[in-house]
Amino acid sequence: MTIATLASIDTALLAALAACVATPQTAPAPFALVARYAGPVTREGLSRVCGGQYPAALLRFDGEVPTRIVNTLLAGIEDRGVAAWSVIVVSEEPREIDDAMNAVAVGAPGILQLLDIAMGAVNGLLIDGLWNQRPARVSSTTPELVEAGVVYAYAARVEAMRDLPLAVNADPGATLPLLDPIVGDVNLTGTGYTSNPLSPFTSEPNP
Repeated sequence: MTIATLASIDTALLAALAACVATPQTAPAPFALVARYAGPVTREGLSRVCGGQYPAALLRFDGEVPTRIVNTLLAGIEDRGVAAWSVIVVSEEPREIDDAMNAVAVGAPGILQLLDIAMGAVNGLLIDGLWNQRPARVSSTTPELVEAGVVYAYAARVEAMRDLPLAVNADPGATLPLLDPIVGDVNLTGTGYTSNPLSPFTSEPNP
């Protein structure tokens, strides 16, 4: 069974966002750039990654929270992780706040329109190997950097649940000696049965 890795989830999310890039830009593909990002969102960081290509959708890995599930009926323990990414939508926007946030002009979307398109690319995305085949989901949106009349950056948080990788431990019984077989052929004297032993058997030792 395939188990999703952080790298495979990241690759799938980035590929889904890349479908929203077009030249020239269109309504369903309004982004000039899709790329990875790391760390806090700053003007310098955006300039370095985007290089003047806006609007942009940037994918940032935000970490993973492990969860331990104890199954009392099956006496088992499962370790799962909820891994999180941010899809940071960035628009370098000199227009007034109304147009920058919620534009009505065709071909010049505001940050809210851009957020919806980015979220639509990753929310509910089926990624091979996620736990129980649950799709990725958007859990929240938040502002990252806002300088009115200059730049707007908002992030949609995307979560994906997976089985955590496990260490390979040595078999604790590998060095133990084999058990001797048990022979069940004791005569059942005094039981009144004419055939003794009644049910002979030999158990095999543990491998």
